[in-house]
Amino acid sequence: MAVTIRLFAILREAVGKDGFDIHIDEPVPVERLFEQIVAEHPALERYKSMITFAVNGDYATGQDLVKDGDEVALIPPISGG
Repeated sequence: MAVTIRLFAILREAVGKDGFDIHIDEPVPVERLFEQIVAEHPALERYKSMITFAVNGDYATGQDLVKDGDEVALIPPISGG
C-alpha cells in the first residue's frame, strides 16, 4: 500500500524534495506513519513538535488513520504577515 507524502517550506528544504511515496502494510495512525517517515528522512525529526498534519486535505491528529492511496501533508509552522 502506498501513501503520498507532501512537504512544504522548511520541511521540503530539509529533505530536498517536495514529496515522495511511502509504503505501509496496513492502515496506520498518523503518528506511527511519521515515525516511519523519520526513519527514512532523519532530518525531519527535529521538527516533530512543530508539524501539523493533513490527510487528504483535512487537518488530522496523530491518532487518525492513514490508508492506501491517502495523501498526507506535513505542514510546518507558518509565520510572517
